[in-house]
Amino acid sequence: MADKRNRRLDKSMLSDEELVYRISKKDPKAFEQFVSRYQNQVLKICYSFLGDYHRAEDAAQDVFVQIYRKAQSFRSESKVFTWIYRMAVNSSLNIIRKEKRFQWMKKVDFSKSDQYPGEKIPSDSIKNEPEALLEKKERIKVLRKAVNRLPEKQRTAIILNKFEGFSAEEISEILGVSINTVEVRIHRAKRKLQSDLVSLFKL
Repeated sequence: MADKRNRRLDKSMLSDEELVYRISKKDPKAFEQFVSRYQNQVLKICYSFLGDYHRAEDAAQDVFVQIYRKAQSFRSESKVFTWIYRMAVNSSLNIIRKEKRFQWMKKVDFSKSDQYPGEKIPSDSIKNEPEALLEKKERIKVLRKAVNRLPEKQRTAIILNKFEGFSAEEISEILGVSINTVEVRIHRAKRKLQSDLVSLFKL
């Protein structure tokens, strides 16, 4: 009786690893729960790289298609979240490479998204100082353009670290490189951005 009850447990109680195992067996309910659990994080990562919601949605959809098709290839010695985020980064970069250039500034609706992902604008300053919002938008545009100019590896590291909040250790797991390599890429990216942006931003 206990086993039957366990089988009927809500899949939201299952671990990521258990869900991935069930997905590898083509369990549609497990896949639905997994998508629900990670779709916001995956979409946010993709948007950070692409700067366009439609492209980010395409990249995120590709990630979950890969998860459904390749769940059996997941190795338990890895963390599920690093496996997912690695696919999100790669999917986003593949779109960028195909288009031959970044799409951060193209078709971005600033009336809906006035900030870089992860950067907060105080609501009081927006309400009371509309000119401050305009200035903020311009600063964000400058930042995006500066990040666009970074080499791909530095750009990836700085986005994951500064704008998505991952530690160097987490980024090393996502990208499959050493922590020292990640730290060097972040340092070089920050130095280049500081040189480009002068006093506009203090990273």
